[in-house]
Formats: sequence, C-alpha cells, structure tokens
Amino acid sequence: MKQDNKSKYYAIAFMVVCSSIYGYGLFRNYEIQNCQKEFGFAYNARRKALGIPIIPVNWHVKERDKQYIWWTGDENGVGHSRKTIAFSDCNILSEHDVYKLADQNGKARLLEIECIYGNGNEPGAIIAYTYQIEHSAQQISKRAADSLLEAEHIK
Repeated sequence: MKQDNKSKYYAIAFMVVCSSIYGYGLFRNYEIQNCQKEFGFAYNARRKALGIPIIPVNWHVKERDKQYIWWTGDENGVGHSRKTIAFSDCNILSEHDVYKLADQNGKARLLEIECIYGNGNEPGAIIAYTYQIEHSAQQISKRAADSLLEAEHIK
C-alpha cells in the first residue's frame, strides 16, 4: 500500500513540474510578444525623432522569435524592403533596415542602415550605413546614404 501512495505522489509531482514548465513557457512567449509589440508601430514616433527608419503602416511581421522580429513590406520592389529588430529580454539591441535600390548595369544594389542601441533603448553612437553592389559592400556616410535614397525617390 505504501508503494502505491509513493507512486501517486511521484506522478502528481511530475505533473506539477510539467505544468509549471509549460505555464512558464506560455507566460514567457506572451511577455516577449508584448515587448516586441511595444517596439513595433507604437515606437515609430520615437524612431522618427531619433532619425531611424520607421516601420511603414502597411508592413507585417514575417518571422519572430524571442531574440528578433523581422518586419517586411514589398521585398521585390525598389524601396524600404525589411527591418529586423534584435532584442535581449525587453531591450532593443539593434535595428537593421534594408533598402532595395534599382539595379545598375544589371547589378543588384542595396542600402543597409544599422542602429546599435545603448542602455535604456536609446541609440548608441553607432549608426552604420552600408552600400552594396552585388557582393561588394562599403561603409558610406549618412549624407551619401541620403543622396542615394533621394536619387531613387525613396522617403
């Protein structure tokens, strides 16, 4: 009889542990999605003030997990095609924006803007601009990046 009671206690303890782990996973996913939502469209006014590209209103989430969220619009046309936001808990680590430019002499071109955040979700000193033609990339200035976007009529 004692063996039966011991088995029941172990079974109950096992079910409690499994339920707790499952519950924690659900809570953690909910928490992550709320943090990511806070830095989605709702954060656009702050992005604009900081000079970081916003998430256009017609975009959607293409992919996400606890460490990043990938927003996308029209990935085939010329213009702002995607934004990836990297997280650590509820803090933004970085934002990476990709602009597809018109092909030049049959070669694909991209402009990438990366903002590395400092403490407290404020941008740090690092905002990098990269101009890419095919598989060759080079760092450029903000002024050069703005000129490329202006030449392509991209806002």
